[in-house]
Amino acid sequence: MFPAHRVLYLDAVGRNHLRLTLASSAGTRVKAMAFRAAGQPLGDFLAASRGGSIHIAGHVDLDWWQGAPRVGIRVIDAADPTKARP
Repeated sequence: MFPAHRVLYLDAVGRNHLRLTLASSAGTRVKAMAFRAAGQPLGDFLAASRGGSIHIAGHVDLDWWQGAPRVGIRVIDAADPTKARP
C-alpha cells in the first residue's frame, strides 16, 4: 500500500499499459506501471486523478532495463482517500 501519492505523470505504453510517476506526501518520486489498465476503470481513475492524492495498492518491482536495475511500483489498484468504505 502506498497511501496519499499524487499522480504527476501518466502516459500510455503499448496498447493497454500505463506508465506513471507518483510522488509521496514527502515529495519522493517513484516510477510505476499499471499493466492492462488503459481503457479500464483503473486506468480511467488514474488519468482522472492527475495532480490529486490517491492511495495506490501494488508492490515494489525490480526491472532490468538495458542491463541496469530500476525499482518501481507495479500498480494493482487505486482508491480515492476521501471516500470512506462502509
